[in-house]
Amino acid sequence: MGELEFRFPRLKQLVGWERNERYYWVEDGHVKNLYLSYIDLSNETPDLIEEILKYLPKLKHLGLAECNLSKNLTLLKELGKLEELKRLESLSLSKNALKEIPFSFDKLKNLKDLDLDQNKLSALPKSLSELDLLEGLSLYENYFTKFPEVVLKCNSLTGLSFTHNSLTDIPDKISNLSEIGGLSFGDNKIKILPDSISKLKNLTHFHIDHNKLESLPEFLGDLVNLEEAVFRENRIESIPESIGNLKKLKYLDLSHNQIREIPESMGDMDSLKTLIIDYNKIEKIPDSFHDLKNLKALQIIQGNPIANIPERLKKNIRFLD
Repeated sequence: MGELEFRFPRLKQLVGWERNERYYWVEDGHVKNLYLSYIDLSNETPDLIEEILKYLPKLKHLGLAECNLSKNLTLLKELGKLEELKRLESLSLSKNALKEIPFSFDKLKNLKDLDLDQNKLSALPKSLSELDLLEGLSLYENYFTKFPEVVLKCNSLTGLSFTHNSLTDIPDKISNLSEIGGLSFGDNKIKILPDSISKLKNLTHFHIDHNKLESLPEFLGDLVNLEEAVFRENRIESIPESIGNLKKLKYLDLSHNQIREIPESMGDMDSLKTLIIDYNKIEKIPDSFHDLKNLKALQIIQGNPIANIPERLKKNIRFLD
């Protein structure tokens, strides 16, 4: 990589600049990626932020995950200056026990990916809506009880995770996120899916496991580009006939629910490769399953009172325990 001429003594010492290249990446003579993740910054002085701004103005990727930032109030205040990194494309502040975001997003116009996992956030700043290029937003394991309205203004989002929070519903305006391809609401307290989800025509991955859903809506069949769906551990009692419209679905998990019957229309799901539907109340495997030419793995035996399995299925499908 050659000799680096940058002179930032504290930063250089922290990352072991000469010895540990996993913390940084140099491109065209400029440091573009800097990962301070998992380095304890609880006793670090504010000079660290000054060094980043002064010597790394072209930084594109900054990782500050699990740095004990919440234990350093002085450094937290200085984090507000990170908005000067106008070329920044990805930022990770996960695992820092943050109760609020210590800066505005107004100037971070190039930010595409924001990781705020495993903090103590219950709200987001209004300035988030200024991120016109934001594609990925991860809020896994925080303290959200209500879906933040500002997220609905992030129209470029293609991936959004609210897994392991305390949300009770999904807003009707979720349809504003027309570019969304991946949605994860696993491990919340959601009871109903709003009709507006049917308008998310680009949705390919949908996870809403470990919630309180009692039924799957008929409009589920409108999500024709869906490739992976996980409804594990809810209270679902029935599957809509429209599920047969999901011709691109490859992976479906409906395990640990209250389902009694599988609709014959599931035999129309040409792309289905894996079906996990154990621990329900299913007594019979539909005859239409013979038409699932791409089904390679079926997990249905455990926890269901199924009397017998058709011989033809036994020959073509791997039954999982």
